[in-house]
Amino acid sequence: MSKQQEAAVKEVGSVVRKRRYEECCKNHGPRKDRYTTDGCQEFMPLPSTQGEGAITIGALTCTVCGCHRNFHRKKEDLKKLVHEPSSPSSSSEINIQYEECCKNHAALRGKYGTDGCKEFMATQGQGSTSTGALTCAACGCHRNFHRKKVNPKPSPSSENVEYEECCKNHTANRGEYGTDGCMEFMSSEGEGAATSSLTCVVCGCHRNFHRKKVEKKEKEVSSPYYSYGTNSYDSDY
Repeated sequence: MSKQQEAAVKEVGSVVRKRRYEECCKNHGPRKDRYTTDGCQEFMPLPSTQGEGAITIGALTCTVCGCHRNFHRKKEDLKKLVHEPSSPSSSSEINIQYEECCKNHAALRGKYGTDGCKEFMATQGQGSTSTGALTCAACGCHRNFHRKKVNPKPSPSSENVEYEECCKNHTANRGEYGTDGCMEFMSSEGEGAATSSLTCVVCGCHRNFHRKKVEKKEKEVSSPYYSYGTNSYDSDY
């Protein structure tokens, strides 16, 4: 019996230890009195050709930032096994979104400068783990540089979404902050999913660099006592 099978048949009541490695803590600052990280939010090992669980150099190297696994903050969760009926829809209830980009483009200078991307958008769909699905179409950074949010509130269909001022940082490599001044997103060819419709015709930046504003639409409530235009209550008189 393999180790994975042994872990699967643990008795109810035993404690399971789940270990994961989160943000990278490696100091890229040129001097000791400065502390600057690269902004990687989660460790992702390089694909191994020796099977799952094999301890190789690739398994200890992050494919996002290139740092060793021990530079990432280790987090252990202790969970007590409880007998619960398995439901097929339990795995689909987990919703994950990747929001603003945290990659530090001025880490080697000992400064901090992000590019201003507000939301991750996969280059080739969200469903697979290919290179395009892990690369942001807006800023070109890996998905693990974006802040991970688990189980966000679902957005109702009655919301109106607008994209306002551009937040792209054109001086991120120098550790400074400078935007172009564009105050509103305007698509090149209407509202659609094409690449041209995601590019602002004013500043040339991707739509995800613009600040997203969500407004809830108020529903019109009709009163059961008053009906405008008709007086059904005095029809008997």
